[in-house]
Amino acid sequence: MNTQGEGFEDRRYGRREVLGAGIAVGAGLFATKGMSRILTESRTSTTHLAASGSWKYAVVPPVVNPFYLPFPGAIKAAEAKFATGPIAYEFPSAFTQDAENIVVDGLAAKGYNLMAIQPADPVAGDATIKRLVAAGIKVVCFGAPPAQPSEAVFALATDVENAAYFAAVQTIKIIGGKGNIVHFSGDVSDANTAPRIRGVNKAVAATHGRVKLLETITNDDSPSSATTAVADVFAAHGIAINGIVCTAYNPAAAVAEQLQKANNHTIKCVGIDTATDTIDAIKTGFLAGTVIQNPYGMCYLSIYSLKLLSEGYTWKKSSPFFIDSGTAFVDKSNVAHWQSLQAQLTSTLEASWLNYFNKP
Repeated sequence: MNTQGEGFEDRRYGRREVLGAGIAVGAGLFATKGMSRILTESRTSTTHLAASGSWKYAVVPPVVNPFYLPFPGAIKAAEAKFATGPIAYEFPSAFTQDAENIVVDGLAAKGYNLMAIQPADPVAGDATIKRLVAAGIKVVCFGAPPAQPSEAVFALATDVENAAYFAAVQTIKIIGGKGNIVHFSGDVSDANTAPRIRGVNKAVAATHGRVKLLETITNDDSPSSATTAVADVFAAHGIAINGIVCTAYNPAAAVAEQLQKANNHTIKCVGIDTATDTIDAIKTGFLAGTVIQNPYGMCYLSIYSLKLLSEGYTWKKSSPFFIDSGTAFVDKSNVAHWQSLQAQLTSTLEASWLNYFNKP
């Protein structure tokens, strides 16, 4: 997942809102006494709901980002298929664990007892998960795993190190196995950035010097910072660049825009995800390809899992905590049907998903 909310607007990337209850109680939640009160109320509410067979679902990403554009569709499909009732879908006001805590604690106070969460911070997020579970709330994670061991049932997310390695391998292949590449890697506050850097470095090291990594750029995953970062890299390295690998969304969009403006088909860039401008740039040849993730599946299968948990299913001890949600490579040869490739990732997982659970 690529994360940074700065500069995003609702009309382009989806809604950006925090529960009114979360805002109202937010100031007191970070004090121990206030936190204890909220969770005590939540525990009472959850116990009552569980006893009566009533469950309330919530999905909480850590920030507004194009990555989550498929989530509303996944939620709508899950509501219909699993008869969940309305599912709350809430974002924090900033990409911090404190901001996310305001949302999840507000939800807990309103009786939501089934939550799918992507922690903003793996360590602090796991502490939040521990509190929620202690209050009787069932929690699954998507997008990025919390620190382990965790009280969450599982984490369904992209194996980001492997995906970055895959993207770098594709880039290296496209430039002919030798030359100079640049890596735009995302924000350092995103827990996924470090493993992505490892993945790209691993792919470069495997060339035994035939490929040189000119630079790894971080803190570049907002529209404004990405545009500046790309312009700076092009100014610094210019024609020395043979390939670019982007493991964050906004740099990929900025690179595509820069290459289109310059009518440059020489530099080969592999991006990430399936935003319209990314797909269009592949069709016009300004991006060589993109690694697609499976955000739809992360959301849909998280809700499916919460439904199973509400019915008494339990996660098998033999089941892994981390499940790779899958990736695929899209280029000009298959860009016309990229949606079917992404759908296949979800259907493949769903076909055997129940095997991870013990029956009631």
